[in-house]
Amino acid sequence: MSQVWELPIKKNLKFVLLALADYSNDEGKCYPGIETIAKKCSMSEQTVITMIKKLCEYGLLKKEVRYKKGKKTSNIYCINIELGTNSLGKESLGKEFVPNHLYMNHQLTNNNMRKCANSANSAHNHSCAFLKFYAEFPRKRDKTRAWNAWLKNNPNEKLNEKIFEGLKKYKFEIKLKKIEIDFVKYPASWLNGQCWEDEYVVEKAKLSNYVKCKKCGKQILRNCGSAWCEKCTLELFPPFIA
Repeated sequence: MSQVWELPIKKNLKFVLLALADYSNDEGKCYPGIETIAKKCSMSEQTVITMIKKLCEYGLLKKEVRYKKGKKTSNIYCINIELGTNSLGKESLGKEFVPNHLYMNHQLTNNNMRKCANSANSAHNHSCAFLKFYAEFPRKRDKTRAWNAWLKNNPNEKLNEKIFEGLKKYKFEIKLKKIEIDFVKYPASWLNGQCWEDEYVVEKAKLSNYVKCKKCGKQILRNCGSAWCEKCTLELFPPFIA
């Protein structure tokens, strides 16, 4: 996996290749479904299909159709860093091109992945934390801008804790105030504004003042005199019209 981090390829290509490397065996082979890869990378299935096609064109990946009892099932993917780096060039990589000789004789194995996990560099830590943050953020927009904003803050372990704690409060406030998705901040704006430092209306000490509506599960005040929210109350007990 460490070799994947160093490859001079676009971010989406790298995320997909990292996901496949995470599933691969000692021979660099794996067979996760498109839906599984898309969920792991926080991408659409169509984007994943496009990225896999490009990785195959670069020679970094080989795809084989797999059948089970005569029916087509998930494809088999074979990762080959050594073969792929020989075919990478300036035309395909643009500004991200790095001389090929820096990436020769790389072999992706589970041993390499375990070593990388034990001695992960800062880029690896940043990416893992960011992917978790983006997956948990309530609005998925402008992933590239969000990544740049994440790097701009240069988060460490202590700052990551603050960011995720602030995100937890922000998500609860959205749910409590029933804020529509169009009015939820973009992840890049939230990070650039350092919104984890904001004082949100809902704090942990106040959570005990709310209970869930018995029908829809929305948060309502404990002392409102009803076990249902206003909308569910009207549905369950419609006003009598003479």
